[in-house]
Amino acid sequence: MVDGEQLNDSSAIIDKLGLKILSKKIPESTSEDEETKWRRWVDNHLVHVLSPNIYRNTTEALESFEYITSNGKLIPTFD
Repeated sequence: MVDGEQLNDSSAIIDKLGLKILSKKIPESTSEDEETKWRRWVDNHLVHVLSPNIYRNTTEALESFEYITSNGKLIPTFD
């Protein structure tokens, strides 16, 4: 949650936090910069290989997910 708005996309989160914390404006240029390329790679590739490499098995992954969803606010909010 940033300023009461739930953000689900990693790039949207980075943009909002950049504005909030660093006063960094989102570039208006249409050219693809290095940061945009890395974000696209993370969104399209890295996120798909993380879970199988973090958890030892499916049961452990599901247990972790259950713990996170049942124990509430584990994600910080920025107001």
